[in-house]
Amino acid sequence: MLGSELQPAARDLESDDFQVTFLADHNTYPAGYYVIKFFNEDGYLKIKKAISESQDVSSISPVFTEYIQHNGIWYAPKVHTETFAIIISVFIGIWAIITKNKLVSSTK
Repeated sequence: MLGSELQPAARDLESDDFQVTFLADHNTYPAGYYVIKFFNEDGYLKIKKAISESQDVSSISPVFTEYIQHNGIWYAPKVHTETFAIIISVFIGIWAIITKNKLVSSTK
């Protein structure tokens, strides 16, 4: 449960790890700290019942709680790495040609 929304979670039986899937778009989660509560099957049924009857779900205790920090949306850099590498390569090539021409002209 993230805030007041139920989120699907899967449990890996071999490693006992959990994976939570957030249903909303990434844009809708602002940067900040989030509390994620994990419930077993009984707790999930209690929450579903409380939600359907418009009751408070805060009294239902989770199996465990995780705190995560969301740093917000990351946008791509203004200049991509490939573009920067091409520009540097062109400058190095031009510098090499100019240096070669200077060396050749100075030996004549």
